[in-house]
Amino acid sequence: MKIEKIIFVQTFPTGMYQNQKLGMEIIIEPHDFMDGEIPQIKVAKEAFEFAKRAVSESFNSMNPQLNFDPEICAPPQTVVYSNSPIQSIDPRAQDLKEIIEDCTSLEELEKLKDEAGRLGLLSAYSSKLLTFKK
Repeated sequence: MKIEKIIFVQTFPTGMYQNQKLGMEIIIEPHDFMDGEIPQIKVAKEAFEFAKRAVSESFNSMNPQLNFDPEICAPPQTVVYSNSPIQSIDPRAQDLKEIIEDCTSLEELEKLKDEAGRLGLLSAYSSKLLTFKK
């Protein structure tokens, strides 16, 4: 096996259905092996780890507001698998849904209407609203 270059590309989530793809290509030269003292696979692994860190750091410097953690390669959301198409649940929506369900007064619930609309929780809001109108 002969490894001549390492290519690392990562897709970073930047918002709803928007991504930014960054990558790096590292060409491994024969002199990188120091006369055969370092096995080629070790040099390749080191190059890969370097590329991974460099790409993450580049993304963070270009998008400081997102603060991507290279150790966590998934966006901060939960993916739910079922027989239906995959749906993504925003953690803020899940928290708000629980708050709506725990509301004890109509006034408290009405304060959450706008946020429920923004996060697509109007059905949960309407269901809870009906419990107060009975």
